Amino acid sequence: MARWILGLSLGAMLIGVAPVAAQAQSDRGRGLIEGGGGYASFVDDSPIPHAVVQGSARMFLGSRVAIGPEVTYMRGPDEDRDWFVTGNVTVDAFRRSGALRRVQPYIVAGAGVGRSTTRVGTGLYSSSEGTFTVGGGARVGAANGWFVAPELRLGWELHWRIGAVLGKKF
Repeated sequence: MARWILGLSLGAMLIGVAPVAAQAQSDRGRGLIEGGGGYASFVDDSPIPHAVVQGSARMFLGSRVAIGPEVTYMRGPDEDRDWFVTGNVTVDAFRRSGALRRVQPYIVAGAGVGRSTTRVGTGLYSSSEGTFTVGGGARVGAANGWFVAPELRLGWELHWRIGAVLGKKF
């Protein structure tokens, strides 16, 4: 099953990267490629900590709205593992000008499928269900189209996560 999830994840990333690459070659649009990591905590009787790794591609539909796939992997204690494949929408909070050109606040929302595996009793148990995340962050521009973006999100299965992504504008 892990191979199936990995294949789906890679396929979603390639589907998302193709339009971004095509847009990058024209003057009509622009896109972003991002990769990052952080920390998540699932809500339970006691918090369950997880390390987070994520990757995404986004294509701008206008000056402030972008869409694209995201793949997130979370590693918790023991055999606790979670995969999320979502389609995300980001909306830049306002048009940048003057001194604000280097910082771009945004909100993000996504929906898709999540797959969780954990030890229950004497064996591993896996399940899949719909998932979503909502949150926000701020892209802080660096040189040559690169940026760093700290983020905070809430999601289902109920968790919060904090992290940062490194990205490149095309």
